[in-house]
Amino acid sequence: MAAGPFGREKSVLSSSASSRCEALRGVSPRSGVRALAEACTGITTIYLAGCTQITDAGVAALAEGCPQLTALDLSFNWIHASGMRSIGAALTRHCVPRLKTLNLGNNHGGDEGIDHLSVALQLGGCRALQVLDISFNQGARCMQHLAM
Repeated sequence: MAAGPFGREKSVLSSSASSRCEALRGVSPRSGVRALAEACTGITTIYLAGCTQITDAGVAALAEGCPQLTALDLSFNWIHASGMRSIGAALTRHCVPRLKTLNLGNNHGGDEGIDHLSVALQLGGCRALQVLDISFNQGARCMQHLAM
């Protein structure tokens, strides 16, 4: 495994509430997550629930820069419609073809963000996806978007 700015490449990157996202502490939210995505292309699971330092631009970097992902948990963050649009675009372009679990619950995507994900899924953007959590997204009034 190659070493990068974040140490040895691992298959799982996680941060628990007790660590308060120590993996990202002192790292620029704008450039840090992008560097992480570029350095760790072999990561299969990312669990960064509650890491409110993650920006919509960081979400785009993760979605496009981690092609081996099977699980991505970005719940309890400040991800808005533009971040969900980035994830939807990555799904449509098949950037994460193995993704089975996507958790974007408790964010700020609203109806617009849910619409972006819905379109990506309707276009067959992620055939491997088995679990999608978009619950409690602020501003989302109706979950009919994903009725299939």
